Amino acid sequence: MKHIVFINDLLDRFQKWGETPQGRRMWKLAGLVFTIGISLYLAYKLSLIGWAEVWRALPTTPLFYLLMLCIFFNLPLFQLLIYRVAWNKQFPPWRLFLALLNKRALDKDVVGYSGEVYLFAWAQKHLGLPRTELLHTQKDIIILSSAAFTVVSLGLLLLFFTMGWIKFPHDWETPGILQLTSITLLIVLVAGIFFKLKGRLIFLPTSQAARIFFLHICRLLVVQILQMIQWATVLPAVDWGSWVTLLSAQIIVTCIPFLPNRDLIFLGTGLELSALLNVSAPDMAGMLLTASVMSKVLNLLFFNMAFFISHRHKKARPEESLLPENVNRITK
Repeated sequence: MKHIVFINDLLDRFQKWGETPQGRRMWKLAGLVFTIGISLYLAYKLSLIGWAEVWRALPTTPLFYLLMLCIFFNLPLFQLLIYRVAWNKQFPPWRLFLALLNKRALDKDVVGYSGEVYLFAWAQKHLGLPRTELLHTQKDIIILSSAAFTVVSLGLLLLFFTMGWIKFPHDWETPGILQLTSITLLIVLVAGIFFKLKGRLIFLPTSQAARIFFLHICRLLVVQILQMIQWATVLPAVDWGSWVTLLSAQIIVTCIPFLPNRDLIFLGTGLELSALLNVSAPDMAGMLLTASVMSKVLNLLFFNMAFFISHRHKKARPEESLLPENVNRITK
Protein backbone atom coordinates (compact mmCIF):
# COMPACT_ATOMS: atom_id res chain seq x y z
CA MET A 1 0.00 0.00 0.00
CA LYS A 2 2.90 2.36 0.76
CA HIS A 3 4.21 1.80 -2.77
CA ILE A 4 0.83 2.72 -4.23
CA VAL A 5 0.61 5.92 -2.12
CA PHE A 6 4.18 6.85 -3.12
CA ILE A 7 3.48 6.42 -6.85
CA ASN A 8 0.17 8.26 -6.46
CA ASP A 9 1.96 11.21 -4.82
CA LEU A 10 4.49 11.29 -7.66
CA LEU A 11 1.67 11.33 -10.22
CA ASP A 12 -0.06 14.12 -8.29
CA ARG A 13 3.11 16.24 -8.25
CA PHE A 14 3.69 15.51 -11.91
CA GLN A 15 0.15 16.64 -12.75
CA LYS A 16 0.56 19.90 -10.79
CA TRP A 17 3.84 20.58 -12.58
CA GLY A 18 2.13 19.80 -15.88
CA GLU A 19 -0.46 22.52 -15.19
CA THR A 20 2.23 25.24 -15.05
CA PRO A 21 3.09 27.12 -18.29
CA GLN A 22 6.50 25.46 -18.43
CA GLY A 23 4.97 22.07 -17.69
CA ARG A 24 2.37 22.44 -20.45
CA ARG A 25 5.07 23.36 -22.98
CA MET A 26 7.26 20.44 -21.93
CA TRP A 27 4.28 18.07 -21.93
CA LYS A 28 3.33 19.06 -25.48
CA LEU A 29 6.94 18.67 -26.60
CA ALA A 30 7.27 15.30 -24.86
CA GLY A 31 4.00 14.12 -26.43
CA LEU A 32 5.19 15.20 -29.87
CA VAL A 33 8.58 13.49 -29.45
CA PHE A 34 6.90 10.35 -28.13
CA THR A 35 4.41 10.25 -31.01
CA ILE A 36 7.17 10.70 -33.58
CA GLY A 37 9.27 8.05 -31.84
CA ILE A 38 6.51 5.44 -31.66
CA SER A 39 5.51 6.23 -35.27
CA LEU A 40 9.08 5.68 -36.48
CA TYR A 41 9.30 2.47 -34.46
CA LEU A 42 6.07 1.15 -35.98
CA ALA A 43 7.18 2.14 -39.47
CA TYR A 44 10.42 0.23 -38.88
CA LYS A 45 8.60 -2.85 -37.55
CA LEU A 46 6.11 -2.81 -40.43
CA SER A 47 8.95 -2.42 -42.92
CA LEU A 48 10.60 -5.51 -41.47
CA ILE A 49 7.34 -7.40 -41.86
CA GLY A 50 6.85 -6.03 -45.37
CA TRP A 51 4.16 -3.57 -46.39
CA ALA A 52 2.95 -5.92 -49.12
CA GLU A 53 2.50 -8.68 -46.54
CA VAL A 54 0.53 -6.35 -44.29
CA TRP A 55 -1.65 -5.28 -47.21
CA ARG A 56 -2.43 -8.90 -48.10
CA ALA A 57 -3.25 -9.61 -44.44
CA LEU A 58 -5.95 -6.93 -44.15
CA PRO A 59 -9.24 -8.42 -42.88
CA THR A 60 -11.58 -9.54 -45.65
CA THR A 61 -14.47 -10.98 -43.63
CA PRO A 62 -17.50 -8.62 -43.59
CA LEU A 63 -18.22 -9.62 -39.97
CA PHE A 64 -15.03 -7.83 -38.85
CA TYR A 65 -16.32 -4.52 -40.24
CA LEU A 66 -19.85 -5.10 -38.92
CA LEU A 67 -18.41 -5.66 -35.44
CA MET A 68 -16.30 -2.52 -35.91
CA LEU A 69 -19.53 -0.56 -36.33
CA CYS A 70 -20.98 -2.19 -33.21
CA ILE A 71 -17.87 -1.24 -31.22
CA PHE A 72 -18.00 2.30 -32.60
CA PHE A 73 -21.66 2.85 -31.68
CA ASN A 74 -21.36 1.13 -28.30
CA LEU A 75 -20.14 4.32 -26.59
CA PRO A 76 -22.69 6.88 -27.91
CA LEU A 77 -25.62 4.45 -27.52
CA PHE A 78 -24.84 3.70 -23.89
CA GLN A 79 -24.10 7.37 -23.24
CA LEU A 80 -27.51 8.19 -24.68
CA LEU A 81 -29.08 6.01 -21.95
CA ILE A 82 -26.72 7.40 -19.30
CA TYR A 83 -27.41 11.08 -19.99
CA ARG A 84 -31.16 10.52 -20.20
CA VAL A 85 -30.96 9.00 -16.71
CA ALA A 86 -28.74 11.83 -15.44
CA TRP A 87 -30.64 14.76 -16.90
CA ASN A 88 -34.11 13.24 -16.49
CA LYS A 89 -35.43 15.41 -19.28
CA GLN A 90 -37.75 14.63 -22.16
CA PHE A 91 -36.16 15.54 -25.48
CA PRO A 92 -35.74 13.85 -28.89
CA PRO A 93 -33.14 11.05 -28.46
CA TRP A 94 -31.78 11.53 -31.97
CA ARG A 95 -30.64 15.07 -31.18
CA LEU A 96 -28.67 13.93 -28.14
CA PHE A 97 -27.29 10.99 -30.15
CA LEU A 98 -25.93 13.37 -32.80
CA ALA A 99 -24.31 15.46 -30.06
CA LEU A 100 -22.75 12.32 -28.58
CA LEU A 101 -21.32 11.34 -31.97
CA ASN A 102 -19.65 14.75 -32.12
CA LYS A 103 -18.45 14.33 -28.54
CA ARG A 104 -16.88 10.96 -29.38
CA ALA A 105 -15.00 12.35 -32.35
CA LEU A 106 -13.72 15.36 -30.41
CA ASP A 107 -12.59 13.29 -27.42
CA LYS A 108 -10.89 10.62 -29.51
CA ASP A 109 -9.25 12.59 -32.32
CA VAL A 110 -8.99 16.24 -31.25
CA VAL A 111 -8.17 16.96 -27.61
CA GLY A 112 -9.10 14.95 -24.53
CA TYR A 113 -12.28 16.31 -22.87
CA SER A 114 -12.97 18.73 -25.74
CA GLY A 115 -16.04 16.58 -26.33
CA GLU A 116 -17.17 17.27 -22.76
CA VAL A 117 -16.92 21.02 -23.45
CA TYR A 118 -19.00 20.60 -26.59
CA LEU A 119 -21.65 18.50 -24.81
CA PHE A 120 -21.83 21.01 -21.95
CA ALA A 121 -22.50 23.82 -24.43
CA TRP A 122 -25.05 21.67 -26.26
CA ALA A 123 -26.88 20.89 -23.02
CA GLN A 124 -26.92 24.56 -22.01
CA LYS A 125 -28.48 25.42 -25.35
CA HIS A 126 -31.12 22.70 -25.43
CA LEU A 127 -32.01 21.66 -21.88
CA GLY A 128 -32.25 24.91 -19.98
CA LEU A 129 -30.73 23.38 -16.84
CA PRO A 130 -28.64 25.47 -14.43
CA ARG A 131 -24.96 25.68 -15.32
CA THR A 132 -23.87 24.28 -11.95
CA GLU A 133 -26.15 21.27 -12.27
CA LEU A 134 -24.82 20.48 -15.74
CA LEU A 135 -21.21 20.75 -14.54
CA HIS A 136 -21.84 18.48 -11.55
CA THR A 137 -23.68 15.94 -13.70
CA GLN A 138 -20.92 15.72 -16.30
CA LYS A 139 -18.25 15.49 -13.61
CA ASP A 140 -20.15 12.70 -11.85
CA ILE A 141 -20.57 10.75 -15.08
CA ILE A 142 -16.83 10.99 -15.76
CA ILE A 143 -16.05 9.80 -12.21
CA LEU A 144 -18.52 6.91 -12.45
CA SER A 145 -17.07 5.96 -15.83
CA SER A 146 -13.56 5.87 -14.32
CA ALA A 147 -14.80 3.82 -11.38
CA ALA A 148 -16.60 1.36 -13.68
CA PHE A 149 -13.52 1.04 -15.87
CA THR A 150 -11.48 0.33 -12.73
CA VAL A 151 -13.84 -2.41 -11.59
CA VAL A 152 -14.09 -4.05 -15.01
CA SER A 153 -10.37 -3.80 -15.78
CA LEU A 154 -9.11 -5.16 -12.48
CA GLY A 155 -11.91 -7.72 -12.37
CA LEU A 156 -11.10 -9.07 -15.82
CA LEU A 157 -7.35 -9.07 -15.23
CA LEU A 158 -7.82 -10.89 -11.91
CA LEU A 159 -10.16 -13.42 -13.55
CA PHE A 160 -7.81 -14.02 -16.49
CA PHE A 161 -4.78 -14.33 -14.22
CA THR A 162 -6.33 -16.67 -11.64
CA MET A 163 -7.84 -18.89 -14.34
CA GLY A 164 -4.47 -19.14 -16.10
CA TRP A 165 -5.83 -17.78 -19.38
CA ILE A 166 -3.08 -15.18 -19.90
CA LYS A 167 -0.03 -16.32 -21.84
CA PHE A 168 3.38 -15.28 -20.52
CA PRO A 169 6.82 -15.55 -22.13
CA HIS A 170 8.76 -18.67 -21.12
CA ASP A 171 11.47 -16.49 -19.55
CA TRP A 172 8.89 -15.27 -17.04
CA GLU A 173 8.31 -18.80 -15.78
CA THR A 174 11.50 -18.50 -13.72
CA PRO A 175 10.49 -18.60 -10.02
CA GLY A 176 9.78 -15.11 -8.76
CA ILE A 177 9.82 -13.34 -12.14
CA LEU A 178 6.10 -13.79 -12.85
CA GLN A 179 5.14 -12.83 -9.29
CA LEU A 180 7.39 -9.75 -9.33
CA THR A 181 6.04 -8.63 -12.70
CA SER A 182 2.44 -9.15 -11.59
CA ILE A 183 2.97 -7.20 -8.36
CA THR A 184 4.66 -4.34 -10.25
CA LEU A 185 1.84 -4.10 -12.79
CA LEU A 186 -0.75 -4.23 -10.02
CA ILE A 187 0.94 -1.38 -8.13
CA VAL A 188 1.13 0.77 -11.27
CA LEU A 189 -2.50 0.09 -12.19
CA VAL A 190 -3.91 0.70 -8.72
CA ALA A 191 -1.80 3.86 -8.33
CA GLY A 192 -3.12 5.15 -11.64
CA ILE A 193 -6.68 4.39 -10.53
CA PHE A 194 -6.22 6.10 -7.15
CA PHE A 195 -4.80 9.09 -8.99
CA LYS A 196 -7.83 9.33 -11.29
CA LEU A 197 -10.39 9.06 -8.48
CA LYS A 198 -8.51 10.95 -5.75
CA GLY A 199 -10.59 13.46 -3.77
CA ARG A 200 -13.71 13.22 -5.94
CA LEU A 201 -17.28 13.27 -4.66
CA ILE A 202 -20.54 12.28 -6.30
CA PHE A 203 -23.35 14.86 -6.29
CA LEU A 204 -25.98 12.81 -8.13
CA PRO A 205 -28.63 11.03 -6.05
CA THR A 206 -27.60 7.50 -5.09
CA SER A 207 -30.27 5.82 -7.22
CA GLN A 208 -29.25 7.75 -10.34
CA ALA A 209 -25.54 7.18 -9.69
CA ALA A 210 -26.13 3.44 -9.23
CA ARG A 211 -28.05 3.18 -12.51
CA ILE A 212 -25.37 5.15 -14.37
CA PHE A 213 -22.61 3.03 -12.83
CA PHE A 214 -24.44 -0.15 -13.89
CA LEU A 215 -24.80 1.16 -17.46
CA HIS A 216 -21.07 1.95 -17.58
CA ILE A 217 -20.27 -1.59 -16.40
CA CYS A 218 -22.52 -3.06 -19.10
CA ARG A 219 -20.97 -0.80 -21.76
CA LEU A 220 -17.45 -1.86 -20.87
CA LEU A 221 -18.25 -5.57 -20.71
CA VAL A 222 -20.07 -5.44 -24.05
CA VAL A 223 -17.19 -3.68 -25.81
CA GLN A 224 -14.60 -6.12 -24.40
CA ILE A 225 -16.63 -9.10 -25.59
CA LEU A 226 -17.18 -7.53 -29.02
CA GLN A 227 -13.46 -6.77 -29.27
CA MET A 228 -12.41 -10.39 -28.74
CA ILE A 229 -15.09 -11.69 -31.10
CA GLN A 230 -13.90 -9.23 -33.76
CA TRP A 231 -10.32 -10.51 -33.49
CA ALA A 232 -11.52 -14.11 -33.56
CA THR A 233 -13.48 -13.55 -36.80
CA VAL A 234 -10.25 -12.61 -38.58
CA LEU A 235 -8.18 -15.52 -37.22
CA PRO A 236 -10.61 -18.22 -36.05
CA ALA A 237 -7.81 -20.81 -35.73
CA VAL A 238 -6.13 -18.83 -32.94
CA ASP A 239 -7.10 -20.03 -29.45
CA TRP A 240 -9.07 -17.77 -27.14
CA GLY A 241 -6.20 -17.60 -24.67
CA SER A 242 -4.31 -15.49 -27.20
CA TRP A 243 -7.17 -13.01 -27.49
CA VAL A 244 -7.54 -12.87 -23.70
CA THR A 245 -3.83 -12.02 -23.46
CA LEU A 246 -4.13 -9.33 -26.15
CA LEU A 247 -7.19 -7.89 -24.42
CA SER A 248 -5.29 -7.83 -21.11
CA ALA A 249 -2.47 -5.90 -22.80
CA GLN A 250 -5.00 -3.43 -24.17
CA ILE A 251 -6.51 -2.93 -20.70
CA ILE A 252 -3.07 -2.31 -19.18
CA VAL A 253 -2.15 0.23 -21.88
CA THR A 254 -5.46 2.04 -21.31
CA CYS A 255 -4.96 2.14 -17.53
CA ILE A 256 -1.53 3.78 -17.58
CA PRO A 257 -1.97 7.56 -17.10
CA PHE A 258 -0.40 10.29 -19.26
CA LEU A 259 0.15 8.03 -22.29
CA PRO A 260 -0.46 9.84 -25.60
CA ASN A 261 -1.65 7.97 -28.72
CA ARG A 262 -2.66 4.76 -26.99
CA ASP A 263 -3.78 3.30 -30.35
CA LEU A 264 -0.21 3.43 -31.64
CA ILE A 265 1.16 2.01 -28.39
CA PHE A 266 -1.32 -0.86 -28.50
CA LEU A 267 -0.42 -1.54 -32.13
CA GLY A 268 3.25 -1.77 -31.15
CA THR A 269 2.34 -3.99 -28.19
CA GLY A 270 0.34 -6.30 -30.42
CA LEU A 271 3.25 -6.63 -32.85
CA GLU A 272 5.62 -7.49 -30.00
CA LEU A 273 3.17 -10.07 -28.63
CA SER A 274 2.38 -11.70 -31.99
CA ALA A 275 4.98 -14.47 -31.64
CA LEU A 276 3.86 -15.27 -28.08
CA LEU A 277 0.22 -15.42 -29.20
CA ASN A 278 0.99 -17.65 -32.20
CA VAL A 279 -0.32 -14.98 -34.57
CA SER A 280 1.67 -14.03 -37.65
CA ALA A 281 3.02 -10.48 -37.54
CA PRO A 282 1.37 -9.47 -40.86
CA ASP A 283 -2.02 -10.72 -39.63
CA MET A 284 -1.66 -8.85 -36.34
CA ALA A 285 -0.51 -5.66 -38.08
CA GLY A 286 -3.25 -5.81 -40.71
CA MET A 287 -5.98 -6.39 -38.12
CA LEU A 288 -4.92 -3.70 -35.65
CA LEU A 289 -4.04 -1.15 -38.33
CA THR A 290 -7.42 -1.61 -40.01
CA ALA A 291 -9.27 -1.19 -36.72
CA SER A 292 -7.30 1.96 -35.85
CA VAL A 293 -7.79 3.58 -39.26
CA MET A 294 -11.47 2.62 -39.41
CA SER A 295 -12.11 4.18 -36.01
CA LYS A 296 -10.72 7.51 -37.22
CA VAL A 297 -12.59 7.30 -40.53
CA LEU A 298 -15.87 6.58 -38.74
CA ASN A 299 -15.27 9.48 -36.37
CA LEU A 300 -14.70 11.81 -39.30
CA LEU A 301 -17.65 10.43 -41.29
CA PHE A 302 -20.24 10.62 -38.53
CA PHE A 303 -18.92 13.93 -37.21
CA ASN A 304 -19.54 15.49 -40.64
CA MET A 305 -22.86 13.69 -40.97
CA ALA A 306 -24.00 15.07 -37.60
CA PHE A 307 -22.75 18.51 -38.64
CA PHE A 308 -24.79 18.32 -41.88
CA ILE A 309 -27.97 17.23 -40.09
CA SER A 310 -27.53 19.91 -37.41
CA HIS A 311 -26.94 22.52 -40.10
CA ARG A 312 -30.17 21.59 -41.89
CA HIS A 313 -32.02 21.60 -38.59
CA LYS A 314 -30.65 25.06 -37.76
CA LYS A 315 -32.08 26.46 -40.99
CA ALA A 316 -35.49 25.20 -39.95
CA ARG A 317 -35.19 26.19 -36.25
CA PRO A 318 -32.16 28.46 -35.84
CA GLU A 319 -32.72 29.11 -32.14
CA GLU A 320 -32.28 25.45 -31.13
CA SER A 321 -29.10 24.29 -32.82
CA LEU A 322 -25.50 24.15 -31.70
CA LEU A 323 -22.97 23.35 -34.38
CA PRO A 324 -19.70 21.48 -33.77
CA GLU A 325 -17.68 24.43 -35.11
CA ASN A 326 -18.73 26.45 -32.05
CA VAL A 327 -16.50 24.28 -29.87
CA ASN A 328 -13.50 26.37 -30.95
CA ARG A 329 -15.25 29.50 -29.72
CA ILE A 330 -16.36 27.84 -26.49
CA THR A 331 -12.92 26.52 -25.58
CA LYS A 332 -11.18 29.85 -26.06
